Amino acid sequence: MLTFVLSGLSKIAALPQMKVAWMAVEGPGSREALERLEIIADSYLSLGAPAQNALPEWLRASAGVQRAICLRVNANLAALDELIAAQSLVTRLKVEAGWYAILRLPTSRMTKRSLSVCLKRKQVLAQPGHLFGMHGDCRLIVSLLTEETAFKEGVRRILEFGTRLPGSSPS
Repeated sequence: MLTFVLSGLSKIAALPQMKVAWMAVEGPGSREALERLEIIADSYLSLGAPAQNALPEWLRASAGVQRAICLRVNANLAALDELIAAQSLVTRLKVEAGWYAILRLPTSRMTKRSLSVCLKRKQVLAQPGHLFGMHGDCRLIVSLLTEETAFKEGVRRILEFGTRLPGSSPS
C-alpha cells in the first residue's frame, strides 16, 4: 500500500505560521509519487529564504517546545478528569492523540445555537462538535493547550452550564 507520512513545524515546534513541512512516502509506486510531488512542490510550494535560514534553530528548539506542550496537555487532561469525576453529567471521550479533548454534554436536545449562546454567556472559548462533523450527542471540543488556570476555570464553567441544560438530570 502506498503510504504518505506528513509532519511539519506547525505541530512539532508550535510554529503554525511557519509553513515548513516534510513527507515520507513508502510502498509500491512511491518513486513515481515522489517524482510527481516534486513537480508540485517546486512549482507551488517553495520554501522561503527566511524559513530556510531559521530552520536549524527551530529544529534545535523543538525538543524543548515538545516537552512543554506535553507537560501542559497532560496537566490539563488530569485537571479535566478530576473536575469531571466530581459530577456525573458531562463525560470525556477517550483521547487518542493530539491536544484536544472531546466532552459529551448531557443532552442531545441542545441546538447549535443554544450551545453557542451558553459558551458566549459563560465566556468560554471552545468548539461545538458539529463544526467537526460530530452529530447526535452534544459534544464540545476543548483545547488542552490552554494556560492551566484558565483551562480549569473554563472547564468549571462548562460543567456548570452542562448541569443546567434542558433535559439534564443527574445520573
